[in-house]
Amino acid sequence: MPYNKETLMETARDYYYRFGDRDPKPEEFKVFDKRDRHPDWVAKAEPVVKRVHAMWASVGMHFSLDDVMQNW
Repeated sequence: MPYNKETLMETARDYYYRFGDRDPKPEEFKVFDKRDRHPDWVAKAEPVVKRVHAMWASVGMHFSLDDVMQNW
C-alpha cells in the first residue's frame, strides 16, 4: 500500500465498511512528504524493486511499481 493520505484513508474506510460500518468516517491520517529525504536510498532500491515487479509480472500478478516508488 502506498504511504499517502488518499490511499490510507481509502483503506481505512474499506476496513470500516468490511466490518459493518456503512457510513465510515475514519480520523484523518497525518502524512508528511519526505520523498526527497534519502535520494541515495531510492537510487539503491529502485533496481531491486524493478526486479520484484518483473518477478510478479512473470507469474501474471500485478505489482504497482509506481505506487511503491512514490517514496513517501
